[in-house]
Amino acid sequence: MINKNLLKAASVVAAVAAVTAGATSANAFTIGGNVDFSVAAPAVTADFSNATVVGVDSDFSAAGTPVSVQDLPLTAIVSLLASNPAIPNFITGFQYQGTNAVFDLNAGSDSVVFPTLAGDISVIDFDFGGLIKSTTGDLLATATGSFSGIETATNNDFSVDLAATEVPTPALLPALLGMGATMVRKRKQQSEVAA
Repeated sequence: MINKNLLKAASVVAAVAAVTAGATSANAFTIGGNVDFSVAAPAVTADFSNATVVGVDSDFSAAGTPVSVQDLPLTAIVSLLASNPAIPNFITGFQYQGTNAVFDLNAGSDSVVFPTLAGDISVIDFDFGGLIKSTTGDLLATATGSFSGIETATNNDFSVDLAATEVPTPALLPALLGMGATMVRKRKQQSEVAA
């Protein structure tokens, strides 16, 4: 039989964990540079170069190495929509909260690609998700963002806006469990005194 006090304590622990996880704020990081598109239907590859950090908040900074964005292979799904594979180390050369970090891009299927429209204009625009990890593989944050790029005869710029949400540390779990156990013990003592 499941102890009702234990269930109550577990729900309190879960609620505190949810509040703690929701209390972390999103942090911003913006990269700009040049993009060139290679089109070999049904695939488009976005080749990035000259990446630079355009803007950061206090949680992001440039690392000792230049920021770099890997090429992005896209495969057509339907007209103007494409999918991208998961790419580990998609963005490198930055720090998150003082730790050298990399961004791993999740696979996605909502990339909007307009290759060679209206006289050699290529455009890419999509929202994405992924993970920010230390260079040793430790998870630091989840991330979402937007990506846009355009290539014309006179312009070939891209911009990546990345927002990170810190992952709660496992160190909070023992404290939450301890708090729940204390609640159960107090309830048990109260019920024994009342009886």
